[in-house]
Amino acid sequence: MFQRILTPILLSFSLAACGTSTNSDGGGGSSGIAATDLAAATIDAFCTKLISCPGAFDGMSIATMDGCKGILGSELDMSGISKGIAAGTVAYDPAKASACLSAMTTTCDFLGNNAQPQACKEAIAGLVETGKACTTSNECKSGTCDKKGDCPGTCKAFIAAGGDCSMGGICAEGLHCISEKCTATGWGGKDGACSNTQDCDATAYCLFAAGGGKCTARAAAGENCGGSATCVAGYQCGKGSTCVALGKVGDACEGLKTCGDGLLCAMAADGKSASCIAAVAPGGACTSTSKCRALDNWCTGTEGAKTCQALPGKGAACATGNDQMHPFTCNPPSVCDGTTCGDRLPKDAACVDVGGLFNPCATGLKCTKSKCTPLPAEGEACTGTCATGLTCDFTAGKCIKAVCQ
Repeated sequence: MFQRILTPILLSFSLAACGTSTNSDGGGGSSGIAATDLAAATIDAFCTKLISCPGAFDGMSIATMDGCKGILGSELDMSGISKGIAAGTVAYDPAKASACLSAMTTTCDFLGNNAQPQACKEAIAGLVETGKACTTSNECKSGTCDKKGDCPGTCKAFIAAGGDCSMGGICAEGLHCISEKCTATGWGGKDGACSNTQDCDATAYCLFAAGGGKCTARAAAGENCGGSATCVAGYQCGKGSTCVALGKVGDACEGLKTCGDGLLCAMAADGKSASCIAAVAPGGACTSTSKCRALDNWCTGTEGAKTCQALPGKGAACATGNDQMHPFTCNPPSVCDGTTCGDRLPKDAACVDVGGLFNPCATGLKCTKSKCTPLPAEGEACTGTCATGLTCDFTAGKCIKAVCQ
């Protein structure tokens, strides 16, 4: 649900190191955004637009600035840019940063488009040459920072068309790593090479076969399909593997993207079946949170007079739940302990994993099997993040001390 929203936000400045910015003081003034204000300004711009984009979260909406900032803000870290400016390894153009955000949020189209406007590419420019030491990719003049764990890395050039990207190298702009080679994507038309459906335009999906993926026209009503992403807009892959219209009010449904515009797939009271319902707007009467249209709403009030309202904040009363469409029970970063919204949960506390978007547990802990548990220590098995000072050796599958060469 969230990755489609977060990707364009995180990409807006992430590959701008190959730009041509010349202002390195990070100042803002009336003509732009100061580097120290960039993260806040980015969240403000995207959240303002998201509130006006109906169905932004796969049919659900977001209603309040506080809710949007709480849900998305925890994922955005631009501290590396400010540190690079202070160290003289990054040049920043406040005016182009402002133009970038304006271009990214002019319409709701950014929700399904990973393309960077030109202003975003020019807002930040790395000053470190290829082969020199770096700490983030934003510092590299042309390429990415090749590093392991918390150790300093080296600026490595982007891989050109046809180059080998099997070892995790980053392809040059306009290319994706497809079948271990940097290849031009199929964006803009069918029959182009692709590694996922986002490489194709809205009329196509990525079909994998011998020789790699190819952007293929989406199936129309009644035609065979291999998943809802393979059908044209307004249709889903139904029983019998043919494209059928999205559900109407009262139709049975099976989760996200199976109901028509303005509808939600809501579980019945017995928890055994689900059907398409008319989503309840903020302030509207409701009987359960699953009927609220906004992701940052919950159904609250006295019995028989409940309405969809903004999520409670720190110190307010709350109720835990297990609604996959409304995973937040407090406005992040607050977490519900069962009765009250408060700080992130301590070790061994019961928790709900919100799809990897927000960690409800305190620093050094993660939500594993519905309980806050410590991050793996040295020598323990790992698949990702380890305790502070350690890195995951994916070859051995264990946490080890980060040894900088």
